[in-house]
Amino acid sequence: MSVSRWCEASAYEVFSKEMIERCRRLTADGTAKAVELLNRSLEKPCELAGLSPEVKSCLSCHGKGELRDAMGKMRCGACHKFPKRHP
Repeated sequence: MSVSRWCEASAYEVFSKEMIERCRRLTADGTAKAVELLNRSLEKPCELAGLSPEVKSCLSCHGKGELRDAMGKMRCGACHKFPKRHP
């Protein structure tokens, strides 16, 4: 969830102690996950899952195709809201 959406949902200000704590925890959690993945890769080569069908669909237009405005590999709907008729 983006900072602004989290602040709106939690009713905390952007520069509040709670927001700073949230950022620290997210950073620590992300770092811990990176260390876990790096340690796991030392045991055996990493197997990547590849792109989801949703992302492949988005990138068919927005990637190197006609629009050329996206490079992401995450689920687009996690951050973006689309009209019901969007492909």
